[in-house]
Amino acid sequence: MLFRSAVDLTARLLSQRLVQALGQTIVIDNRPGAAGHLGAEQVSKATADGYTLLYTVGAELAMRQSLPGSIDLLRDLTPIASVAASVSCIVARPDLPLGSMQELLELARRNPGKLSFGSAGIGSTHHLTGELLREMGVSLMHVPYKGVAPAMTALLSGETDLAITNLAMAMPQMRQGKLKLLAVTQINRFDGAPGVPPVTDVLPGFNMPVAWYGFFAPPKLNAAINAMLAEEIGRTLSSEEIRKKLTEASMSPMFTSGEGMINLIRDTASNY
Repeated sequence: MLFRSAVDLTARLLSQRLVQALGQTIVIDNRPGAAGHLGAEQVSKATADGYTLLYTVGAELAMRQSLPGSIDLLRDLTPIASVAASVSCIVARPDLPLGSMQELLELARRNPGKLSFGSAGIGSTHHLTGELLREMGVSLMHVPYKGVAPAMTALLSGETDLAITNLAMAMPQMRQGKLKLLAVTQINRFDGAPGVPPVTDVLPGFNMPVAWYGFFAPPKLNAAINAMLAEEIGRTLSSEEIRKKLTEASMSPMFTSGEGMINLIRDTASNY
């Protein structure tokens, strides 16, 4: 079964408009693994000419940038613009004897550390969501994978009990009865899936920072090129068609550039 990650899905959606605006062919080269570190490391070593860019979950890299060996988004890359924030969720295999987030809490507390959940990898926002649940008394066994697609495949094959993943990937499988969608991890209900309750309905105080996506270039990118790219990305995101498609993909538009992008990185990093 083929799964497209939210990074790949939104990159292709945006590239359709950016090709026209920039007059350049855009080649998307997926480099999954290590929660975005592999792709970021490659771009950090590329020539800063504006032709090689990184599109990734910037929040995940920002959260880990103080760790030894991690990419520093302000030193090793050039921030260009944030694009959107994804909605994450908690899903269960269909034969697991529960049907709600409340029942998951009860089952996990009766069996601490026995229920397994798959994530996109160590240090990913999905992994950190599981860690936050553990700190709040819901102990689950973490099984890291090299991206959201392998984690979803593992869940559907019965390799894991649960997954913390992107809502965009979970919704089609839920509609086909292949998994149970228990909750979204944001504080409030998501307009694109109003029937799915947030974790906070049964676990007050749960607050996972938003997983935002953004564009980066190699270090020391020319300021004029940076500004031009940010302007075109912002113009693309102002399209009602693009904003509608992002919502349909369980994403919320979230554009910022320049000093705002730098502050976003610092604020995200300071939470961890």
